[in-house]
Amino acid sequence: MIDPLNDESSTIDGKEYPAYLPDADEQKTIRNTLDFFQRAYNVCNKGYNYFGGGTLYESIDDWTKRWNGYIPPMNPLLDQTQSNIFINFTRNAIVSYLSKVALSPVQAKIVAVNKKNGLTDLRMAQVFEDLNKYSLNNENAPQKFLRAALECVVKGTVVVYEGYARHTQKMKSPVKFDANTGKGVFKTEDRVLFDDCYQEVVPLEDFFVINAWQPDIQK
Repeated sequence: MIDPLNDESSTIDGKEYPAYLPDADEQKTIRNTLDFFQRAYNVCNKGYNYFGGGTLYESIDDWTKRWNGYIPPMNPLLDQTQSNIFINFTRNAIVSYLSKVALSPVQAKIVAVNKKNGLTDLRMAQVFEDLNKYSLNNENAPQKFLRAALECVVKGTVVVYEGYARHTQKMKSPVKFDANTGKGVFKTEDRVLFDDCYQEVVPLEDFFVINAWQPDIQK
């Protein structure tokens, strides 16, 4: 394995590969990224009074267990005869209510504003609205809305990413085949696995922020 921080060259299968040495700009970017990660890690692993002195991860774990009806094991050394079952009436009622809301979600009003003159552009707003409607229909919006709503109910906050992705895979396509010899000629092509807009719930445990009190995550 090549160590990118080693200033010596490495030899693999008789071939010599020079060591990777980041330049000044790359080193600055690496340091800034590590500093951001360390600050965000400390924020997420800090105890807060709002969580009873626990951390965010401990609270999420507790909330998730309560939602899933986790029952702590009894002490085998004690004679415990009380009921130890989970009745999920409340959870079923919440899922039923959110399912009805997901089938008729609130429609967002899209307004397009021209930055040059500050006037609204009705035609461009209609284009954006049509694109948003197409994306929701193609993405199975009710299902994604229900998933995001359940995430918000359990963990108190939901972060949803909407964007575009294109995934391809290298594959060999036959060009010609000789039945007598059993040999063929193939060419390598890119097979498109996914090429569209998509929506995805970002797990709150994997979302790092450096300021726990900033309501706008874009800042």
